[in-house]
Amino acid sequence: LLKARVFTRGDAGYIMVLLILAGVSFAAPLLDDTDPIPLAGTMMVIAASVSLIYSLRRAGGSSFVSVYGTAGVTLVIGMLLMASEMFAGAGLRVLVSCIFLADATRHTALAFRNDRERHRHVLAVISNLAVALLLFFTTREPIVWALSIAGGLRILGVGWEMVTATVHGTADAVDT
Repeated sequence: LLKARVFTRGDAGYIMVLLILAGVSFAAPLLDDTDPIPLAGTMMVIAASVSLIYSLRRAGGSSFVSVYGTAGVTLVIGMLLMASEMFAGAGLRVLVSCIFLADATRHTALAFRNDRERHRHVLAVISNLAVALLLFFTTREPIVWALSIAGGLRILGVGWEMVTATVHGTADAVDT
């Protein structure tokens, strides 16, 4: 289904950072009693930055389009969550849900364009749709929890994209 690749110590470091960021996002309502949504947004902005730094090792082609799109969407959602005080709660929930739907549409287009990475994009479509539906239909739950969980899931998605990406190894340094 998905091609396995060898991980280096540096890969493990990036993945550990993203797991910590996702954990903080999931626990944001417990860590910050006053307004935890900006904390989850900050974790998403940091995750997008880590993803962009990691993308320098990408092998190229559609992999670049995918990582920059994912990092860009994560950055936008993170910045919206950081500015959550400027939005009404339900409006922010619907806006972030629509962004997840737009990202699902982007991954659908990438799945049809790229046969080699089709499975990875289909998985991204399914996960984006699941998070969008979670946000859209959890109207009875506190918005703080819904957005924090959505942020954590998005960070895990960034990590998944990093894990499944084709990257340059040290042996490829001669060719670059």
